Amino acid sequence: MKKLGLALLLLPTISFADDVHFIGADYAWVSGVSGLNIDGYTVSYRAVIDESFSAGLEYVVIDAENYYGSGYRTDYTVAKVDFAFGSFKTGSLYAGVGIGFVDGDNAEAVEVGFAKRSGEEFDYGLAVIFEDGDSAVEASIRAPLGDSGLGWTFDVNVSDGITVSRTGLNIAF
Repeated sequence: MKKLGLALLLLPTISFADDVHFIGADYAWVSGVSGLNIDGYTVSYRAVIDESFSAGLEYVVIDAENYYGSGYRTDYTVAKVDFAFGSFKTGSLYAGVGIGFVDGDNAEAVEVGFAKRSGEEFDYGLAVIFEDGDSAVEASIRAPLGDSGLGWTFDVNVSDGITVSRTGLNIAF
């Protein structure tokens, strides 16, 4: 009976030994929008499971203010899943879908790219995102800060002359 109990306790550790999880927070700012100052923050979670499947959630808060001081705040949530054609641990082509929820509406997107998401050493990504007839190019990097799992992130997304940049910290475990 003790052996069965020990096996059941160790099963999640053994079964998910290759999985990596990221929890992070980023500051974001937008350039290319005339007459508005736009910035905000993102809190995110992403899991890479069996090196070929990635799923994540993001909560985004955006503050926009014009030059006269009036503005607004909005927030939205994004859910994404990506499937690698190889291994995210070593770098792979992937395809993914995402859906964003804002003010009772939703928007769907399709993404194709190449990414390394290992939580070890230097991670990166380059993708093209298609949403409602528009396209965007996104590049991202994650550099570890020591051996603790803590990492620094930087992302740039460019679409139709508007650039969204994000930088922050996350922890991989």
